[in-house]
Amino acid sequence: PRLARLLAATAPPNVRVVRAAASDRPGIAQLWLPSGDRGERGVSSLVRRDIHDDVLDVTCVALDDLGLKDVGFVKIDVDGNESAVLRGATGVLARDRPALFVELEARIQPVAPVVTYLSLLGYDGWVLPAGDWIPLSRFPLEAHQAEACHVATLGLLRRVLPSGLLRGPRYVNSVLFLPDGRRPGEYPMRDDGARADRKTPR
Repeated sequence: PRLARLLAATAPPNVRVVRAAASDRPGIAQLWLPSGDRGERGVSSLVRRDIHDDVLDVTCVALDDLGLKDVGFVKIDVDGNESAVLRGATGVLARDRPALFVELEARIQPVAPVVTYLSLLGYDGWVLPAGDWIPLSRFPLEAHQAEACHVATLGLLRRVLPSGLLRGPRYVNSVLFLPDGRRPGEYPMRDDGARADRKTPR
């Protein structure tokens, strides 16, 4: 709730903040957080882990029920609830065929159910372990994460920057899923300048 209030207070006027947890159906669910956390750490989840002590009830919503149109890109970072989010977006995925950028963490949930489900919908995964995108089918994601999991504790930059900029390996946990045989870089990104009219604070 605190993050939703902050977003609503600072987002551009064309952004709609939905104070709800994405899932596969409407209702109420339990959101788990570390003790004393109000969402700042980014590790709250509907799936309880050993780091979670506090809980609060939250409203759930399916992406299909939001009335979205012409969806081109979906970012999913829900710490274990990916399958439910995708089930709740089946209509959007079938109609608009958006690109998906999904954080998958084998230490939280097995990645195979998500990969298999999206494969059945005609999506292929791609990862960026260095300077070039490679098919997920050629990258041992779970083995890589087990070997590089220590990097995940060193902060966001160590997780996401290419290894040439910082010493040591990256920790790959984000997968780009593209539909219908599309490949990264084939289609230019659409740029709607009207959506970027808010100046970033310095």
